[in-house]
Amino acid sequence: MRSVPLSAKIGVREKRTGIYPYYAGYSAEFARWAIDKLGGKQDQSLLDPWNGTGTSTLEAAKKGLRATGIDLNPVLSFVAKAGTADSEDRQLVLEWIADFASDTNDDDTDVFLRMYKAATTSSAFVAGSPSEALLLTGMFPAARYLRKSAKTRNPSWYSRKGLGLLSDTGPSLQSLTAEYVRKAVKRQSEYTKVSRGLITIINSDFRLVTLPPSSYDLVLSSPPYLTRLDYVQATLPEIQMLNLLGISTPIGYLRNRMTGTPLTSSLDLSDVAHMPSGVLRLLKTVYDHQSKASKSYYFRFFAKYFIEMQVGIRQIAEALRIDGKLCIVTQPSYYKEVFVDLPSLLTEQFYDAGMVLDESYSFDSTHSIVSLNSRANENARRPPKETAVFYRKVK
Repeated sequence: MRSVPLSAKIGVREKRTGIYPYYAGYSAEFARWAIDKLGGKQDQSLLDPWNGTGTSTLEAAKKGLRATGIDLNPVLSFVAKAGTADSEDRQLVLEWIADFASDTNDDDTDVFLRMYKAATTSSAFVAGSPSEALLLTGMFPAARYLRKSAKTRNPSWYSRKGLGLLSDTGPSLQSLTAEYVRKAVKRQSEYTKVSRGLITIINSDFRLVTLPPSSYDLVLSSPPYLTRLDYVQATLPEIQMLNLLGISTPIGYLRNRMTGTPLTSSLDLSDVAHMPSGVLRLLKTVYDHQSKASKSYYFRFFAKYFIEMQVGIRQIAEALRIDGKLCIVTQPSYYKEVFVDLPSLLTEQFYDAGMVLDESYSFDSTHSIVSLNSRANENARRPPKETAVFYRKVK
């Protein structure tokens, strides 16, 4: 058995050497440890309903498990699929980049459009393939480069400044984008080879995906925390690029469907009455709080989060076999001075869905966005611990 990792979060070095620096991802070391703790072995099946950039699905496949990763964000789903690319995919991408560099036709003036056209006009191009995903993943840093003036101190937010049409025709961006793609290809080539047939990546809202009942042995995932971070907005430059290429979903839809979204307009409060007692107490505390917008906004935000999590947890319970195991990574937070013990609150929801707690581990959080907010409550600015909670389905 592997020793307990010091942190669940992806480290600085792993972010710098990976194909995409996803802020909210957890490390490959943690995923391997968690899969071992779950008893994962060859020929079992693993589900990650909030798959992000695919760390858990990739590490599961390395152990011979069949892995399904689902994520609403198309950017993260492309990165996850890029991780499954093989040597033929990498060679294709390099050929597309060579064709792009040698193309003197200026019918399409935008760099991203011309680069993508060099791929789509190739006889070997297949939409939705790992090769397409690897090309796009390599282009993403160039989109972020164009929007660097709109970046804020919050890693999950871009200001409106400079966020017009994502378009550029300059030769410097052309060479920069090509170099980014080559770098992604090189870094992906250093990944451990896995059987592509073991990994299925689905870009969708997990709650809308129909999964065969009792079809998974294990679940490993980390849902959005109860912190109002906008994980869709965090990838705004990449989504703009995908929209420019005609292969993405409108950002308004993504933000409204995201679990933990700060948007609360589409909310049916009728399901609140069916929440566990701990969740109801928290909602009452928030509603009764004397601070501004507690009743008008924050109560609705908290209620929507737990309503959406309840739907997702029931979906997980239905997909998991009896005696199946799951590991969920979450993090406590504060509302003003009120401590929000999210791991315990979600444990109540998992219990209602037929799952019991086996054990849990806490990890020091090496970095936290809330510490950047000078107006946050003093307690809230302390680095919160992340918790990996292990459950077992009993009914």
